Amino acid sequence: MNTLIFLRHAEVEIDKNKPISEWPLSDYGKRHAETVANSGIFDDVDVIISSAERKAYQTAEPIARRIGKNIIQYKELNKLDRDKDR
Repeated sequence: MNTLIFLRHAEVEIDKNKPISEWPLSDYGKRHAETVANSGIFDDVDVIISSAERKAYQTAEPIARRIGKNIIQYKELNKLDRDKDR
């Protein structure tokens, strides 16, 4: 049996000078992503898949590092294209 676990990206640093898809994690978001990774709840994960957005990758990165996995990115998983609305 396969189990899918969905994880929302951590808190972002809003930068009105960048497209929304390029917003990085805030310092708090980075610490929170590390805390989640170090909790061990993802230690048995076989595959990590992320959207191509920076904030999603940065959230998955500590988990991937902890368990020694690569992150597979799919642009198709990106949020709605809100960059054009700015």
